[in-house]
Amino acid sequence: MATEIIVVGGLLDAPNQSDFLARLKAEVSDEVSWDWIVCAADRHFEAPRGPMNRVAEKLNLWQRDRRKNAENIVPEELHVVTLFDINGRTKGIVYRYWPEPLLAPLTARTSTELIEWLRSPEANLFPSPEWMAGVTEAAIVAILCKLLRNKSWNSSVQGHAWTKEQNLLTQSPVKRDDRPKAAIEASRLLPTLADRLLLTKGAGQGNTPKEWSIDTRFLAAVKRAMISKSLASLREFECLRGLLDRIAEDQEKPYRLDVEIVTDKVRSVCRERD
Repeated sequence: MATEIIVVGGLLDAPNQSDFLARLKAEVSDEVSWDWIVCAADRHFEAPRGPMNRVAEKLNLWQRDRRKNAENIVPEELHVVTLFDINGRTKGIVYRYWPEPLLAPLTARTSTELIEWLRSPEANLFPSPEWMAGVTEAAIVAILCKLLRNKSWNSSVQGHAWTKEQNLLTQSPVKRDDRPKAAIEASRLLPTLADRLLLTKGAGQGNTPKEWSIDTRFLAAVKRAMISKSLASLREFECLRGLLDRIAEDQEKPYRLDVEIVTDKVRSVCRERD
């Protein structure tokens, strides 16, 4: 049987339950059976009686069958995660049936923060995979990370948060002596990303330097990609699927992205609320 993880508590951004469960499968693990007992702020973060009773019964049966060593009906693993925002009464019910739940920290109070923490070594639920990539993926991620570090994103060319093309292509993490092919690919790819992931303005001549920013329509998905170590979140946009299909076909993946390209600074920007 697959591992099962039950999350109990509230999240400050109050995501839709089904949407959040889908994100857990997509961004944390699709090999896990996820459940979330929603404790809403307007209920003082107390779990509804019906769902909480269902989970209490599940935990009680799991513990009972475990004691009987009935391996044919006991999941290989069962984890209970209690969130920071949880009512004392609900927490008491959890502890009654599961004395040692995994406690989410104060830094995991929104859906994105919780997903990052669930994937982290601190939570110790999953090994942290390396993000290895081919030259095209490395080039795109490097461009996005430079713009994220500069907080260059706009909803239109009338915005004010831009990065000059010269700086974008000649500064780290896009330009690196140990990744010359990725730097060349970034220069080639950049014009193709205009109006389908990035915004650009300026002619690149005289007093009107060419500048770039992330289109805010894609910003949330870009941030999720950096946190989840995967560009899968961008597949929701039809205009990007061809590019992502091409990336998926790349068999050689010599570049590691999650250390020197997607740095702690980039991840910190991605965790910030807009």
